[in-house]
This record gives sequence, structure tokens and C-alpha cells, in this order.
Amino acid sequence: MVNEKQLDELNKELGILMDEILSLPVDDEKTEILVSNLQGMVSRRQNLLSMYLNEIKDKQLLNEQLLLSKKFEDTAKKIQQERQDLLSVLKKGKRQLNVYKSVDSNR
Repeated sequence: MVNEKQLDELNKELGILMDEILSLPVDDEKTEILVSNLQGMVSRRQNLLSMYLNEIKDKQLLNEQLLLSKKFEDTAKKIQQERQDLLSVLKKGKRQLNVYKSVDSNR
């Protein structure tokens, strides 16, 4: 049987973790660890929700979980976009550095 309190606690932890990831600078080393923890928590939430859906037929509770899932998804997309933006900037910087090195070596 699914413990609703267990799911609620995991939802709170997920929210806190996502907020922490968003508050850190994108290039902070701690971010990698937190993202890894986030993946594990999302997997646990998926498992709990699967059991929850099989056992509980309360539409209001299910709709609340659906809304939370959408909120988490939006936050995860924001985190992902920040990481992609950083990678893009880093790649551009690396290309510029290589151009400067090339010009310098031709002197």
C-alpha cells in the first residue's frame, strides 16, 4: 500500500532540491551531485506514483499529483535550458580561444 505521506514528503524534497539547483551558479561543482540526486528522486517518485495510481482512485488527489508533475517538469526544463546555455557559451569561448591561439602561433 502506498503511503500518501511518503509521496508528499518526496514531493517537498524534490521541490527543495530543484530550488537549490536553480539557486546555484550553473558552473558550480555541487550542481552535478544535486542533479544526480534529482534523477534518483524522480525515479522514486515515478515508482510511488505508479503504485499510487493502482491503489488510489481519488480524482482530486490524482489531479494534485498531475499538477505537481507539471510544475516539476517546468522547473526541470528551466534547469536543463540553463545548462544548455552554459555549454553553448563555453563552446563559443573555446572556439574563440582556439582562434586566438591559431593567430598567435602564426606570428
